[in-house]
Amino acid sequence: MRSFSALKRPIDDNNLNPGAGGGSATTLLGLVLALCAAAILPFMALSFVFDSESVRWQWLPRDR
Repeated sequence: MRSFSALKRPIDDNNLNPGAGGGSATTLLGLVLALCAAAILPFMALSFVFDSESVRWQWLPRDR
């Protein structure tokens, strides 16, 4: 049993730690970008719907 875990341990370490922190840095950057997009996109959508003259004109052409 000990020899099996000793053979398996380097494979697990390589999968959990690819390179010199490259995987964790990429994951952190993706997480930060996703959080920024999730925070900004709803406000952009709301401002586009409620403030854009072109959208109001497309939805309600009789008001123009």
